[in-house]
Amino acid sequence: MKFTKRSGQKSESVGGNYLKLTDGLSVNGVMRGEIFEFYQIWPFGGERQVFDSPTPGAASRFKANIVIHENGKFISKIWEFGLPVYTQLGDINEVYPLDKTKIQITRRGAGKSTQYMILPLLNEQLSPKTLSQIESVELHPLALNVRAPVQVEERYDELGF
Repeated sequence: MKFTKRSGQKSESVGGNYLKLTDGLSVNGVMRGEIFEFYQIWPFGGERQVFDSPTPGAASRFKANIVIHENGKFISKIWEFGLPVYTQLGDINEVYPLDKTKIQITRRGAGKSTQYMILPLLNEQLSPKTLSQIESVELHPLALNVRAPVQVEERYDELGF
């Protein structure tokens, strides 16, 4: 048998660019840029499958840049979330523009029991200088590197059946 060496596939959520909150933790920040929608299937115990268009069995997921203050400077993090959070953010944005309003994001729970509470921090108005600093932060690209699903017939041809 011949095996070709392959590098390990890195998860998109590995690395310092993603916002990571565990149960009970909060972060404050300002949302920037556009929200990116993608579709995901993550079977229990299986490997996550990501698509750039609606796919049977896949749930809508979203990515957005959020600018936070960390180690004395403003930086951008990618926040990934589901439809309930997207809806909550949309409702808040109708009253308080999220690109000019500091919000607090709190995570409660773990796994499929995770819930996020988002509060606009109206008592912390952003000065024009602070808004200018936030707007100058470089945002992360949100596009996905996805491949089209392989058709079963194509796999059989590859294997010589």
